[in-house]
Amino acid sequence: MSKLEKINFVAFVVTLCVVWGGCVAEGAFRVHGSIRLAGVPLRGNCHMKVVRADTQEVAKDLVVGPAFQETVVVAPGSRDYYFMISCPGAEDSKTTTYSVTGAQQYEKPIDLGTITLTPRP
Repeated sequence: MSKLEKINFVAFVVTLCVVWGGCVAEGAFRVHGSIRLAGVPLRGNCHMKVVRADTQEVAKDLVVGPAFQETVVVAPGSRDYYFMISCPGAEDSKTTTYSVTGAQQYEKPIDLGTITLTPRP
């Protein structure tokens, strides 16, 4: 690799780091927790919708298992979100609303704890 190629490569890597760091700091957060179905085992995966509280717009629809940790990329800025959990054979569940500020929740993920769903009759 020539000296010019090395310089270009280093510039490329630095640019990627700056861009990724800006995205993480401004428009990404992590969320973790677990899901259980009262009295019976979960059948299959669940969906976790990330919903913007002020507009009711679904920002992301993620497929999660019984234990999850997800990175969610959303528009930059501080906003409030809640999570809708739906699993086969269970009633849907809505979490409380969380104020998401990006970098803080990326470094320290939002902890949803254990979400216990009610089986459908």
